[in-house]
Amino acid sequence: MISRIENKGREYGSYIKSGEYRWFVRET
Repeated sequence: MISRIENKGREYGSYIKSGEYRWFVRET
């Protein structure tokens, strides 16, 4: 699951800033 978030986290991270996606944006 983390692997998928890494790829979509960069594109959707900025779009989806809610819950689990938010922490990923701050880490990267």
